[in-house]
Amino acid sequence: MRCPYCGQRLPDRAGKCPSCGHVLTPADWEAGEKLETKEEIREPERPADGGFQREQRAQDPSDGRFARTQASHSAAGQAVPRMGMKWYWFVSRISLLLSAVNNIVVGTQYVMGQALGTQSADYYGKYPAMNVLDRIYGIVMILVGMYAFVVRTRLIRRKASGPSSLIRLYVISLVSSGIYIAVAMLATGTNLLTWDLILSVGISLLMILINRIYFDKRKQYFQN
Repeated sequence: MRCPYCGQRLPDRAGKCPSCGHVLTPADWEAGEKLETKEEIREPERPADGGFQREQRAQDPSDGRFARTQASHSAAGQAVPRMGMKWYWFVSRISLLLSAVNNIVVGTQYVMGQALGTQSADYYGKYPAMNVLDRIYGIVMILVGMYAFVVRTRLIRRKASGPSSLIRLYVISLVSSGIYIAVAMLATGTNLLTWDLILSVGISLLMILINRIYFDKRKQYFQN
């Protein structure tokens, strides 16, 4: 049988597709068996040069798996390419987990007034408003970290809301950091806009754009 979502060849009555990650139900088994039957009875087409159209198997460099590609002389006969999912696995399994833990740990330090370690007392003595601001920002960071766990679960379960939740998480994190820096500049009267900070913001915006494009092309994998 074949996976009805991505076309990967699978053992009969497979419980899950290792290629796209969908958990397969009896209805999916029936659909996959029909796809397999169609593959077996399909007659090869004869292109204009009189030769037979051949189906080739080529290694997909994006994810290391083998993807089926088929030559075609008409738009209607073109096969839909299989999308690589390595970045999805990295984001959902590793990146979001590390981000969530980091936000909660660092946020707790801000709430406890220990963001600057041994220098915290002197810093807050000089800028009392920063003591309040850091505690508020720490709470926000903890909430963002908890939301990262929610987004991670949605992505792993292939929820339709998963990709949009990921973009929302990145935007919330970027906006909250921007507001914190702006208020901190007003509270301390110092310029915190360094080239490192500007570069960090640019990278964050680029990552939002890249993830938006990446997951928009893979909407068919998030339909639960």
